[in-house]
Amino acid sequence: MPKIYILSKIIVEGYYNRYYTPMVDTGAEANMCRHNCLPESKWEKLKNPIVVTGFNNEGSMITYKARNIKIQIWDKILTIEEIYSYEFTNKDILLGMPFLDKLYPHIITKTHWWFTTPCKQKLGAKRVNNKVRKTTPWIKGSEKITQKLENIIQSNHNIEIIIFSINKIKPLQDKLELLYNDNPLQGWEKHQTKIKIELIDENSIITQKPLKYNFNDLTEFKMHIKELLDNNYIQESNSKHTSPAFIVNKHSEQKRGKSRMVIDYRNLNAKTKTYNYPIPNKILKIRQIQGYNYFSKFDYKSGFYHLKLEDESKKLTAFTVPQGFYEWNVLPFGYKNAPGRYQHFMDNYFNQLENCIIYIDDILLYSRTENEHIKLLEKFIHIVEISGISLSKKKAEVMKNQIEFLGIQMDKNGIKMQTHVVQKIINLNETLDTKKKLQSFLGLVNQVREYIPKLAENLKPLQKKLKKDIEYHFDEKDKIHIQKIKNMCKKLPKLYFPDEKKQFTYIVETDSSDRVD
Repeated sequence: MPKIYILSKIIVEGYYNRYYTPMVDTGAEANMCRHNCLPESKWEKLKNPIVVTGFNNEGSMITYKARNIKIQIWDKILTIEEIYSYEFTNKDILLGMPFLDKLYPHIITKTHWWFTTPCKQKLGAKRVNNKVRKTTPWIKGSEKITQKLENIIQSNHNIEIIIFSINKIKPLQDKLELLYNDNPLQGWEKHQTKIKIELIDENSIITQKPLKYNFNDLTEFKMHIKELLDNNYIQESNSKHTSPAFIVNKHSEQKRGKSRMVIDYRNLNAKTKTYNYPIPNKILKIRQIQGYNYFSKFDYKSGFYHLKLEDESKKLTAFTVPQGFYEWNVLPFGYKNAPGRYQHFMDNYFNQLENCIIYIDDILLYSRTENEHIKLLEKFIHIVEISGISLSKKKAEVMKNQIEFLGIQMDKNGIKMQTHVVQKIINLNETLDTKKKLQSFLGLVNQVREYIPKLAENLKPLQKKLKKDIEYHFDEKDKIHIQKIKNMCKKLPKLYFPDEKKQFTYIVETDSSDRVD
């Protein structure tokens, strides 16, 4: 069917009317328009977002829908029963089959699009050139008055044609809805994994003195302990071992509106055998996505809590809080082998899946085509179903062409560090008066080292300060050096993957060393 644009008027009660040039498309499975084509008051948020994709490989999540919108074509006022918000790049409105189905039969001529109304009246809408309107606030007033809109100057690029994949994606979204769960233990019977904590010396006693708490901590402890008991993650203990717990309520915790309870397991970790299971290198893994167009990511709800502890191991995790003495039923955060144990558990299930990156409790799926990605999602869903793993709905993203994963924004062309990682570096206090503070700063900067040429050379003076055989000093000269590094971090470039179809010479320049002079 040729591209057809018609002149029409959008009528919303209580607002001036507007003229648009919607595209008529019998291949579209939904009616769509740019968000500004209707007043904000007409949009309602969807409980279950819908994914749409197009010829230009743009995958987008539809989150808003409007109902019963009046549209005047020629002199006839019709109703669009449902229309979705979608940010087209070169059209304002697309009228698809849900609207056009009621206007058959159609006749297309060089000058008109003829259609039949539900009342069997034949009407002809004049075909016009496409005009995209500038985003303009709606004016409240009589709908009999027309609001004048300015046009966006259009380029000569081919007009974007959207093919909606709602029918393909919807069944997968329905299946995923069943796998989103706040209880990581709900599916435990399917895998029945128990973890054993092994001491280097079986006769060792894990013990650390309780910490001092302030008054505000008491309320926070009470909240955390109740939540953990209610979910059966912990139980009361009579163990001979003990580690202290404390409350963390810094900027990041305050921003999310909830403190963290942390247990100091340094003594436990020192006396425990190390479980040497490798954690993947994030950068090496992310490079696998070069040239791929479709991405989905998932996070496993309270990852470590999917795995239970063996009964004898529970006593080793005992911890004190002002309200009492408890031990873990599940794999706790802070235990040194927890990441490796959970990575091993995940790899056992998901290593069979191609085009999949697993980093502890985060997973990324990537494909070249839409159909390949749908098949990959089907396999992923099957594995989640048989493994009993609970997915976090809040962090799930499906069928994207650009995605953020492990602090990195990525697409088929390259990667870019997320701004919140850079902001942590920039906001850090420049007075690093202890080795621990300097180590923390260097750890943050290490995340962006691939983006900054000659960074290793600039870090050498600071790294020398961490040597064990020298006394630690931090002065104004060091502050200036820290500020210099911060400035280098402010404008990180996007790193583009090389185009393997083109022939050119690679120049490899190394920029770091394991040895500090």
